[in-house]
Amino acid sequence: MTYIESEPAFIVGEKSTLSKLNYSTLKGATIYEINHARDLNDLHLKFKTLEKRQIWIALGRNDARHGTNLEAYEHCIERFVHQLKNLIADEKFLNIVYIKPRYHKTRNYHEEQHQAKFITSTYSILLNNFPQTILITQDSKDYWVSDCYRHMFRDLIKHDVVQTKTIVHVEKEQPIVVPVVTERVHPPKNLILYAYAKNLPNKGLGTIDPYCQISSDEASISILKPKTEEKSNTIDPIWLEDMELTYRDNGLQDKLKLAVKDKDVLKDDSVESIALKIGDLAAARDMELNPFGYKNYALSKGGELFVQAITQQDLRHKIKFDLAIDNLPKMDGMFSGGKADPYFEIHLVSDTSEHLIIFKSDYKKNTKQAEWVNICLPMKRFGVIDAHIHKKFFVKFWDWNKNGKSDYIGSTPMIMLNELTAHGRIERKILDESKDGNKAFRGDMKIYAVEVTRDF
Repeated sequence: MTYIESEPAFIVGEKSTLSKLNYSTLKGATIYEINHARDLNDLHLKFKTLEKRQIWIALGRNDARHGTNLEAYEHCIERFVHQLKNLIADEKFLNIVYIKPRYHKTRNYHEEQHQAKFITSTYSILLNNFPQTILITQDSKDYWVSDCYRHMFRDLIKHDVVQTKTIVHVEKEQPIVVPVVTERVHPPKNLILYAYAKNLPNKGLGTIDPYCQISSDEASISILKPKTEEKSNTIDPIWLEDMELTYRDNGLQDKLKLAVKDKDVLKDDSVESIALKIGDLAAARDMELNPFGYKNYALSKGGELFVQAITQQDLRHKIKFDLAIDNLPKMDGMFSGGKADPYFEIHLVSDTSEHLIIFKSDYKKNTKQAEWVNICLPMKRFGVIDAHIHKKFFVKFWDWNKNGKSDYIGSTPMIMLNELTAHGRIERKILDESKDGNKAFRGDMKIYAVEVTRDF
């Protein structure tokens, strides 16, 4: 914990932003330079006096550039604001100034848009909690703006807006009185979880039939979809069914239990379970995720559990498309019409050629051509973090059978996600790599009507 007893003016922010400002000549100021918003988590602030209290905040640029998850960043700012509201005296006597950092100019629209999310979010949180928050902007290319900064810092106490609106002279510190406080309402947020596992421990003689289940005793957590379906006879399950819950921003430290169980006739056996903080899932940093967008948890009894969290923010970044196939081979016998009952799977591919299924369609009955429309997936299901969409995938096709064992039709060559989103459509041959020559051709596929939504 870092304890600071500040002068009347407390200036906190990223060194790269504060270095542009002439705060060094300001008397009666305490300067606290940080690298990221998480550095505020252990800060305990107290003022030496209640007179002329100023807090200048310059945050957002570094976290945006260094891959901090937006919800994790917002959580840090919320915690800092909560601490400010606990300062002695009414918060209306506290002047807040947000110094909007200048953008790191990359000439990439999506990256600069990403920086804007962090800056906008910071100002919104401050303004919602302190309506008197003043916003000033920085752009090193506009010399009059820099001069304005320096003037404000030199003559901070004389600044008219600050003086007439927020400076209050307090003769002495008043006794602490417990006020009637209207608690801020934290609306529930949805969180969707996907999971897969590797090398699960097996107590029996054969393999297991595992499924994944979530539960919690916390009042702030409500379970909407508690478990996946079981996967038959495997220690490396991939569950495509989602689990869903709601949580609240003030409950990120609350615990959620993820359990892997073995489906049995009499009683389901526990394979392994882990307890996680909601914040570890909802606010996981990008660097903690594997190429598929999952976070890895080592299990104490052996094996690994991989969990992907889709937040409400992630659900705003979606891809929608239609997919059609034609010229499929005959798969069923003559008594079944000699056609096929096709369905498809989408498989992500990492740079090390590891692949993971992320989607499975329904099947179309008795046909050699088929169409699936309005397929909609969060971009995070493709392992996409923010605007970085350089991901690879292929589409695999199967012929559904009543006996439960599908027949392989073929797969497409590799598809680049950024190529698909740039052109809005793509066409590929469906090939069976085990066959030679013309026999390898198994049909045509096209993905079209592609739309990417960024509803931030």
